[in-house]
Parts: sequence; C-alpha cells; structure tokens
Amino acid sequence: MPLQHFIIFKEKLHMIKDENNNIKRDVIEKVLREEAEERRKKFKEQDKEKKKKAKDEDGEEKDIDFKQKAMKAKEHALWSVTHNATKN
Repeated sequence: MPLQHFIIFKEKLHMIKDENNNIKRDVIEKVLREEAEERRKKFKEQDKEKKKKAKDEDGEEKDIDFKQKAMKAKEHALWSVTHNATKN
C-alpha cells in the first residue's frame, strides 16, 4: 500500500503528497494562504478590542485613539525639549 501525506486544516483533510511522491504545492500554498488570512483577521479583531475598551476615572468605558495619544506624547516631548533649550 503506497504512502500518502495529508494535513488537517479547518477540519478537512488535504493531500499534500500522493502515492507517487508528488508534492501538491498548490494545495500547500492554498492552505498557507488561508491560514495567514485567518491569522490576520484574528490580530485585527484583537487590535480593535484593545482600542475599544479602557476606563476613565469614573469607571466608564470609553474609546481610545492610540494614534492620537501617541501624537500628543510626541508633541509634549518636542515642547519639553524646546522649552528646556530656550531656558538654558
């Protein structure tokens, strides 16, 4: 009985090597593309969750814009540098 190689992805068997030792590159590439897309979606959802929830002083949930927060931090650092430079 000839040996065949399979992988399981999304609860399905995918043959990646047949009984004649031919590697099914198209199947491997398809599975890898699907897996990468699934991972991207997962990270995107996690990123949305991180941005969505935070608590203010009153304990109420609020949305946070991390890009805006980073921009304010850069502006403050720049202001501090220029302020200290003009002071000296």
